Amino acid sequence: MVAQNIIMTVLNVIVLVALLVFGVYAVYNNKPNFELTPAHLYDQQMGQKYGIWVFICVIISWLVTLPGVFGPLSNVWNQILWWVELIFNIATLVFCVLASFYYSRLNTRPHD
Repeated sequence: MVAQNIIMTVLNVIVLVALLVFGVYAVYNNKPNFELTPAHLYDQQMGQKYGIWVFICVIISWLVTLPGVFGPLSNVWNQILWWVELIFNIATLVFCVLASFYYSRLNTRPHD
């Protein structure tokens, strides 16, 4: 159990740093200063889609920590919620990478 707490603490810090970097990157790169071609629009829409999934996963991973605030949980529930939080934290990181990929591609594609 101690090892799980350490793993989750480290992963939560990584997710928070990734969210900060992704948030700044997404805001900066989401509005290019040129006419968007269909390929650029696709990249922008995919970046936005994965950006929404980032925040959905973050909200879910934070919501699963709430039951422990209101009282002690059984060991089974602790394990279930730990795995749910782990899965959604990893999903958050994956979606951050995907959204950042599309935003970077948006600004590196050739344009007129």
